[in-house]
Amino acid sequence: MTSKLKLITFRTEKEMKRILFVFVLYCFNLRGEVVTLCLGPYGTVQYHFSNEFLTRVERYSQNNDLLYHHTYCYADSGDLLYEELIGSLGRVEYKNKDVIYSPYSLEICTYSQSGQLVHHEIDDQAWDFDYSEKDEVLLPNVVEPHEYNSRGNITRIG
Repeated sequence: MTSKLKLITFRTEKEMKRILFVFVLYCFNLRGEVVTLCLGPYGTVQYHFSNEFLTRVERYSQNNDLLYHHTYCYADSGDLLYEELIGSLGRVEYKNKDVIYSPYSLEICTYSQSGQLVHHEIDDQAWDFDYSEKDEVLLPNVVEPHEYNSRGNITRIG
């Protein structure tokens, strides 16, 4: 498949922040393309895709020198297997959606039969989650009123 080059340039930092969200959404629709994000005096970032999967991110200086890169590897099913971190920082391995291992931490997630996160551990810290009948996460010790979106995620506290 022939790669296409997309170039996105920002004039101001404010403009960059506003458009970055749209850029992320745009990247989810790519198939075998390279997208270059121009950061003005800070250089560029290139995002490489194979089919719909992000496979490599490269950061370049203003002089076009490669500063660092990291890569992602997927199973045939499309599940993320691992990512190689920048420099020699190591590898983050995804043992399924339940276990994430890196040289710096171990993350374990437990899900209900309906797919809700009910327990989350990172090294020596752990959190338990309960849900309302509307599938809204219940936060312990929250006295402020809070609002949910249609998917049951908290959108406003207080």
